[in-house]
Amino acid sequence: MKIYYSSKFAREYKRLPKPIKLADEEKEQIFRQNPFDPRLQTHKLKGKLKEFWPFSIDS
Repeated sequence: MKIYYSSKFAREYKRLPKPIKLADEEKEQIFRQNPFDPRLQTHKLKGKLKEFWPFSIDS
C-alpha cells in the first residue's frame, strides 16, 4: 500500500498542534495495518481522486 501526501497536506501538517500530529501518527499506523478499521472512518473519494481512500484523524 502506498500513502500519498499532497503538498497542501504537507504544508498544513507543519502548522498543526503536537497532539493532532501524534493522533495522526497513531491513525496512520492503524491504517497501514488495516485500512478499513472502523476507527478510521475510511471512505472513497469521488471525481478525479476516486482511486484514493482518505481516513479521519480526529474522529
